[in-house]
Amino acid sequence: MSYKKDGSYQTVCPRDCFGVCSLNVTVENDKVIKVKGNDSNNNSQGYFCLKGASYPKRLYHEKRLRKPLLRDKETNTLHEISWDEAYEVIIEKLDYYKKKQSTESVMYVSGWGHTGIFNGYKNGFWSQYGPVITTYGSLCMAAGSTAVKYSYGSPIKHNHNSDLLNSKLVIVWGANPANTNIHRMRYIKTAVKTGAELIVIDPRVSETMIAGSVRIHPIPGTDALLAIGIAKLLIEKDFCDHEFIERHVLGFDTYQMELEKYSMSEILKETGLELAQIEMVVDAIRRNKVYALVSGTGKTRYTNGGQTERAICILPALTGSIGISGGGLYFTDNQQPKVILPFVPTDKMKAKIHVGKFAEELKRQTPDIKMLWIEKANPLTSSPDVNQMRAVMKQLEFIVVVEHFLTDTTKLADLILPAAMFSEKDDLIAVYGDSYIHLLQKLTEPLESCKSEPEIYRALGQKMGFDLKHLPLINESLIDDVLNHNDIKTTYKTLSKAPYLEDTYSEIAYADYKFNTPSGKIEIYSERMKVLNQNPLPAYVSSKENTTYPLQLFSSHAAERLNSQFTEMKLSKRNSKPTVQIHTADAETRHIKDGDLVKIYNDRGEIKVLCQVGEDVLKGCIHLSEGWGDDYHASVNKLIKGRSTDIGDGTAFHNCLVEVKK
Repeated sequence: MSYKKDGSYQTVCPRDCFGVCSLNVTVENDKVIKVKGNDSNNNSQGYFCLKGASYPKRLYHEKRLRKPLLRDKETNTLHEISWDEAYEVIIEKLDYYKKKQSTESVMYVSGWGHTGIFNGYKNGFWSQYGPVITTYGSLCMAAGSTAVKYSYGSPIKHNHNSDLLNSKLVIVWGANPANTNIHRMRYIKTAVKTGAELIVIDPRVSETMIAGSVRIHPIPGTDALLAIGIAKLLIEKDFCDHEFIERHVLGFDTYQMELEKYSMSEILKETGLELAQIEMVVDAIRRNKVYALVSGTGKTRYTNGGQTERAICILPALTGSIGISGGGLYFTDNQQPKVILPFVPTDKMKAKIHVGKFAEELKRQTPDIKMLWIEKANPLTSSPDVNQMRAVMKQLEFIVVVEHFLTDTTKLADLILPAAMFSEKDDLIAVYGDSYIHLLQKLTEPLESCKSEPEIYRALGQKMGFDLKHLPLINESLIDDVLNHNDIKTTYKTLSKAPYLEDTYSEIAYADYKFNTPSGKIEIYSERMKVLNQNPLPAYVSSKENTTYPLQLFSSHAAERLNSQFTEMKLSKRNSKPTVQIHTADAETRHIKDGDLVKIYNDRGEIKVLCQVGEDVLKGCIHLSEGWGDDYHASVNKLIKGRSTDIGDGTAFHNCLVEVKK
């Protein structure tokens, strides 16, 4: 029996992405047959990407998991079991570890493979089971978001993407919106066509570097020094807006003195840039003191990432380019009200393991941790230090993974539970790409015996005698109750037609010049940084890894994948095989030619990929898109040590030196 009548329905893509695309989904005979863009969202405006278009094929992909799989320990083979059998195994294990040791012998790990607000439903189960171990920190943008919060206050917000059309100068720094934020990129392209200058700062030739753009390529990890150099010249040449600074900025004079510690010769040597290149950026700002700074997370994935973002994000404040049309800092935009699930008890999980140092810290606690539950994550592809993590996970007694497809992580799982996806569950979506609250509608029954995580937790809770008021059925009535509890003036039915935007949403961020910092101003000097044992002023500390390997490895997101998701779809022939970019000079000294198969290695591991030789990456650096797994022999995280960023408990993926040979 069909869940919904045949027809077209409004929904949203729930991926961890800036896009947050509103979609129209056509359903026939309880199957999704077509996905189109929906213009009810003033950010996505009917546009969407290859990944969204692939949902009909991905939902019914031949390799999608359909039934629970249990591993036979003796033969190391998987065989299908029923859900009742799966629940029985899980309950037996949970009871055993709780009685034998404690609930802290169980660890829960979750990623952002799905971004729904009902991800918090898990606490309704685990809080009743007892305190379990979990992770803290972020694999993504925590260093940068913490830096922006400490500088500008909270919530993080930026001008609406459409305001880029009013910009005469756009500086894109450490971001590649052509691959990661297609809606913003549309406006950047239009702005350039109508006369705006575009400067893109990135250590490689990125897809955002469209015709006519100025390309600046600093050595990876030195972006803070480049920002410091720009600030020095803006101040020395008196291009700053002193009236704005006096009224709205804290710490300018102190920072001006701090900048004297940095010589321009040191900045040029460390960044690998010429003075003329930095002067070109400064001169563009002189001509356009109101400009848009699009700041990304690529440059924050170093051990100095937080201070790097602080040095960069305060630059628009120096010329008064904040709170005004055509200007502003673009980092993330989540002005929507925060949604609390009223039925979920207080979280009793114990966050003891940094997500970026998962392998190292799990190894340290392995004697105490026996069982691992993983959902919405694929750490054996997406987390650092994969080889060590695999070795540690093999020592655990029991691993449960909730997944859509077989992944590198499921290869070590004892029990694999097939998860519902996209159109097969109800949820509320509110993330960093826009300020809407969206409804993800359940439009079809889950494929065969797939189940959503809340369905799994509710069934387990019922069998274990838990209070089901903390594990309610997710339906229209419950979602209306959640919205009402959070005083959000909309309903399930209304959201099924269009996403919700608060009346308080501001298309021009900080137009009221109210900054939720201790001083009420933009804080170049942040006293709160002292609590983190950091310089209260933006500062540069080298992030170079202390090894003898000669090449700096950094990675980025590919347009056709989302971390390790969508790898099975092969959406792009051009990027269907993992390829490393290397500079011509580095290739020549290693007798490597374009198209050769090469080995990239260091003390932590090795991978084998095809090689692209040219000038698209700096000499001394190599670049490879992330997300490839063991099936491609190209899991970049085999080479990367788990490290945290200076602030925000982010993950320093890019502190990594390697060697390459044919």
